[in-house]
Amino acid sequence: MRKVLFIVLMLCSISICGKTEPQYAFTVVTGSELNDTLRQPLNDLVGYIKKVIRKSDVKVVERVDEEMPAGNIILFSDERLEGFNAFSISSRDRKDGATGVVYELRGSDIMGCQYAIYDLAKRLLGVRYLKPELDYAPEKSDFAPIMINTGIQMPDYKWRGLYPWHYNYNDRGANTFCDVNAHFKAGDWNWFMLLADWMVKNKQNAVLWFDDVFAHQNISGQMPGYVADYYAKRGIHQILGMGWASNEDLQGQSDIKRQYCLNDAGKTVEDAGWKRSICPQSEEYFPLADLNFSRMNLSHPENYLGVLIGYGENTWASREHGVDCVKHKDVKSSTMMLRDLQYVQDKFKSAGMGNLPVGYVTSTHSIRPADSPFKNRDFINQLPKNSIFTMHTYQQSEWRQFASLYDAIAERNIRDSANL
Repeated sequence: MRKVLFIVLMLCSISICGKTEPQYAFTVVTGSELNDTLRQPLNDLVGYIKKVIRKSDVKVVERVDEEMPAGNIILFSDERLEGFNAFSISSRDRKDGATGVVYELRGSDIMGCQYAIYDLAKRLLGVRYLKPELDYAPEKSDFAPIMINTGIQMPDYKWRGLYPWHYNYNDRGANTFCDVNAHFKAGDWNWFMLLADWMVKNKQNAVLWFDDVFAHQNISGQMPGYVADYYAKRGIHQILGMGWASNEDLQGQSDIKRQYCLNDAGKTVEDAGWKRSICPQSEEYFPLADLNFSRMNLSHPENYLGVLIGYGENTWASREHGVDCVKHKDVKSSTMMLRDLQYVQDKFKSAGMGNLPVGYVTSTHSIRPADSPFKNRDFINQLPKNSIFTMHTYQQSEWRQFASLYDAIAERNIRDSANL
């Protein structure tokens, strides 16, 4: 099989390493087929060794001589594992009679190989990956290699990742997880690249760049090309976000009232400003969707998992019946949602990505009404096969609100799978 990156870690004898004690001398062998993606975890491993074992003497070479000196060896096997993002680390005594343990790493793909390296640093050196800007690498006054046998490690879920969102008013989110909002507002894209590193170290592989603020530039649109390229290089797949069906950011605009869903009296049909939605029948609706689409970086079509529309994410006006909006009181929300999905699909088809799954963001807000379109089995059944959903709950007790949606999607998946 085709060779992949291999790493050799040797604990040299005193006669080879001079004054360096055996357990502190390391040689890292990169191999001749090192690629850009695996170069980063390799460099990280070298850095962890130097930080954890302050007395270490680390050498990095492309290959070793045929006569291997005594010491512990860590290498990537030529044999790939089966499975998605799978990896393993195994240990054995050296077979050539020399003193030392052989650590053999295997990966099924580029992510599996990266996971193996970071998992090795965690088990062998005690490294922990706490925040994008903070690794915990404990300094050790003494060090001895240990036997590591993980067996084949397989993810329980194929796609695992984060959903960093952005609210650009009143500093909302500035003190939330990783301070995403503060970094976004500051245009600190180098931090977002550190976030990609943190995700790989913690065995994640997908990021949902989605901003559910209608008419404010979605994160998918604001991310610079070099940042999107970096996520792709590290092997992280993206779910793109259109972010075009709720409008928390529009309160300050002078013409907002004529864009809201209004009743016969000209009053908004929503009962709170943060839930107000642009009327899907207003003339501004699709031009704003076009604007968000035009801002997206689509340079890596092979790296995208899907596209999400934030329809009804923060509005209670998305109901099948009884909406008082004068522009669509007799039109089911599901009818407009299927219309919008087709509109977005056509946009991506025109960009050469017609097979990209397109779907919706649901939440405890959008699922709460008794006649929410997300509870309508006819709506679920009308979605094309190539669809995607995310479901956001704000409290643990709210999961039960999604029961009917879970059932409808599960039944639809069973039918689709039977027809493959």
